[in-house]
Amino acid sequence: MKRYRIVVAPLAYEHLRETAAYIRDTLQARDTALRWLDRMENAIDTLSEMPLRNKAIPEEPWHSEGVRRMLEGGFFIYYWVNKDAGSVHILAVIYARRDQLPLLREMEIPEHS
Repeated sequence: MKRYRIVVAPLAYEHLRETAAYIRDTLQARDTALRWLDRMENAIDTLSEMPLRNKAIPEEPWHSEGVRRMLEGGFFIYYWVNKDAGSVHILAVIYARRDQLPLLREMEIPEHS
């Protein structure tokens, strides 16, 4: 089975960092923050195999670009697959109860190669 290389975009990395810091500092739950990060890392790692299992999101223009998402622990993990390069680009990690559209507008989709 083909394995895809995972690439985490700066915005997604920032989302992960900010959420973990919020859990650690504001909620004062260091162990919970570490477990949450592990859970997100494991979920993202599953995309290295069969990343096309999730449909493109319905919102445009991201649908036309092939941006997909998966739900993990109340968070949407948005990603884009470059089949030719064998890579999965993690674009954003957004709490599912937040208004998604303003945050989707911040995502940068890699150049198609």
